[in-house]
Amino acid sequence: MLDILAGYWKQTVQENQDRHGYFTNQYQAPWIPLKKIDCEKYRLPKDKSIQWKQEHYPQIDFIRHVEAGFGEGGIKPFPKSLFETAYDKNLSLLKPSEVDYELGDLFLGTDWGGNNRTVKWIYQALNND
Repeated sequence: MLDILAGYWKQTVQENQDRHGYFTNQYQAPWIPLKKIDCEKYRLPKDKSIQWKQEHYPQIDFIRHVEAGFGEGGIKPFPKSLFETAYDKNLSLLKPSEVDYELGDLFLGTDWGGNNRTVKWIYQALNND
């Protein structure tokens, strides 16, 4: 049997020598077992198999991390109470009447991200170019 875990990568396109990384799904990765029963051949725990991940991952995580897909949720409302929790109260924010809109557009965004990770940002683009 061919030991696919003993393989290597060989650069074949000289103009790509400075590039690294790829975007592929785990079905295309021969070092990732498809079924739990295959893990024995790979000398890996069962949780490394795609089958195990499909049984245990939330659907969106399976789509993102195994199938290399993108899942988009619906538009979420942004109530004032949530907005007030989305900024550092040690920083000061201008009142809308204090913002000089001539300096550039004002932006607000929140990425809920999942797993209790939330990124919030508010900024004004001082140069819209």
